[in-house]
Amino acid sequence: LEAYDFEFEFRRDMAVEAVRGRDLLPPVRISDCVSCGWVEYCDELLEAGSGDPSLIPRIGYRPWRALRDAGISDRAAVAGLDYRTAQLGAAVDLNKWLADAAGAAPDTPIESLRPRARKQIRTLQEAGIATAADLLDRVHPRTMELGGAGFVPEAILNARAALGSEPVYRRPDLDPPDVPRADVEIDIDMENVLDGVYLWGALVTDRAGTGLAEAGYHAFAIWDPLTTATELENFQQFWDWFEGLIAGCRAAGASVLAYCWHESAENTQLRRIAQPYPALKTRVDAFIESGTWVDLERIFKQSWITGGSSSLKAVAPLAGFDWEVDDPGGAMSMVHYLEATTGDIDARTWLVDYNRGDVEATLAIRQWLSLDGHRWPEVATGPSG
Repeated sequence: LEAYDFEFEFRRDMAVEAVRGRDLLPPVRISDCVSCGWVEYCDELLEAGSGDPSLIPRIGYRPWRALRDAGISDRAAVAGLDYRTAQLGAAVDLNKWLADAAGAAPDTPIESLRPRARKQIRTLQEAGIATAADLLDRVHPRTMELGGAGFVPEAILNARAALGSEPVYRRPDLDPPDVPRADVEIDIDMENVLDGVYLWGALVTDRAGTGLAEAGYHAFAIWDPLTTATELENFQQFWDWFEGLIAGCRAAGASVLAYCWHESAENTQLRRIAQPYPALKTRVDAFIESGTWVDLERIFKQSWITGGSSSLKAVAPLAGFDWEVDDPGGAMSMVHYLEATTGDIDARTWLVDYNRGDVEATLAIRQWLSLDGHRWPEVATGPSG
């Protein structure tokens, strides 16, 4: 109770001082900010100038504090660090190597500085560092102050992408792959609540004009109360249609691929529903583990970087896509689902349209990546600023 009283009074004092125009502590973006009543007030402070480092993806409080302790208080300062030094610092003890190099002749081979550190020697050599002089010339002192923190390399790339002139950049030292395409493409997305999945949506695109599939959006929804039996019945209708479509394309010699954005959500529900039924489980597992199932988000994150979120709602607008429904998102879908189960037709229409938007968004991103993915510049890696 003493700890509770302290925390409550601390937060009360912060609120009072904020109203007076004085901040006791600088704001930090964390996941809870979305539901905080002060989010608009804090966002104005966080987004000032080049933006606070906590706006960088995966920079929570601890990384933010490490940057702040090093005197780095905005994204421009993060972008000014050296990516190569940060990479090396996460793999080798640069402080020891620099100390040894400082007391050696410039042309001393690095393998002579610390002969027993064979793995680190290979890492340095692969980075083009062969002598003591290379170490002293190529290691960026400012970046060194962060002591090889593992989050720094990705933070540098994200900061540079966020502050750059392009909406998307290619990752360094990587030639983006061609996005997998097929004669027949199926984009999949599901909608669920705590009780289970009430909607499976699929968008069929017959790219090769095979005539093997009915192109367009297909929804498999249930609005009655979700039980194990009703959820399974609805899923079985979707799964039988889905498997039949894939089998028919293959039998006719047409290639077919199914796509999703962030497969863990769909995979979790697929496996949960199929788990009690051995035959169904075997079929579901075979599909998940096959090359037919493509996680488009994984391909995107491995090859490109935006400096912001990689969520579908963040990336699709970059591809020029916009949802037809107002305020698309999981929170609103929960509200509309409760209305839909009471017979509200408008709520049901909203949910189906929202789901259709999600699968149309993955198609739009795929077409965008196929067209422009190789054109974007590579994000810079050297020190700047």
